[in-house]
Amino acid sequence: MYPKFTPHDLRRSMIIDLIDVGVDLVNISRLVGHNNINTTAVYDRRLDARIQSTWGNIHIAYLSRFLERQGRGQ
Repeated sequence: MYPKFTPHDLRRSMIIDLIDVGVDLVNISRLVGHNNINTTAVYDRRLDARIQSTWGNIHIAYLSRFLERQGRGQ
């Protein structure tokens, strides 16, 4: 059985897709009728992705350093 979709699910998908292709938040906010750009900014997950990427890079750097100290590094 397929999950139930609501109009808000479609709206959310559209906002996220517009953000992903580079449309600025001001224009998206106007398009969807948000009075406050912060309402639109809630849908912007780019910062979350950058934070995850940064943590991944930090983990790799420290793991490499740890393995080198243990004599197992490349």
